[in-house]
Amino acid sequence: MKILTFGIVLCAIFGNTAMAQGAPAPTVGVVSGIDGLSTVSQGNTLSNLTQGQTILQGARVVTSSTGTVRIVLNNGCAVSLNRNEAVTIDSRLGCDALTAGIVQNNAAIAVAGATGSGNVVNSSVLGGAFFATGAVIKEISGNNPAAQALSGS
Repeated sequence: MKILTFGIVLCAIFGNTAMAQGAPAPTVGVVSGIDGLSTVSQGNTLSNLTQGQTILQGARVVTSSTGTVRIVLNNGCAVSLNRNEAVTIDSRLGCDALTAGIVQNNAAIAVAGATGSGNVVNSSVLGGAFFATGAVIKEISGNNPAAQALSGS
């Protein structure tokens, strides 16, 4: 029962993140060139990048093994990501510091809805995934004393 309650609480927290966020982050740049698949995480959404898309302060941009992207910020900096790279956009940084923040992205990334442009994954999906995981753990732990001890049942 505790896992079920925990799953419901996670759904409530992650599903309603947008309500607690307040004012949206300011727009600090725009995608000026893109090739292949690249994604951006802005606030509580994940979407495929498109030409001309606006970029918000704090956005996390990630290129796939087929993607490259160029972003021009309002402060005049241009950031280019090659394949399998990622950066968090912070317009308060100088151009050199922002470019130095680009990291190699060697982890496998699952992108929901990667077949079109502008697809969005709401955080409610994540809450549902946590809930389903909790239910599976509860089911598996049925006759396992160690698992029961961890789950508190």
